[in-house]
Amino acid sequence: GVRPGDQFTLLSDGQFSDGTPAPLSATARVTIVRVTPFGASGIVVHQDQPEIQTGMAARLTAKMP
Repeated sequence: GVRPGDQFTLLSDGQFSDGTPAPLSATARVTIVRVTPFGASGIVVHQDQPEIQTGMAARLTAKMP
């Protein structure tokens, strides 16, 4: 159950210069504005890094009651 108002943090999984995987880092925060049976839409409310891409990992960080 995702609801309008829920907040997700988008996470990037970068790599170090030697090719080893870097730990996940927060890229942006998204607030959900619309939910349908087929998916959810959100708006970016804060961006830390300029690397938002399709298929990024997301973590629920704030839930509406």
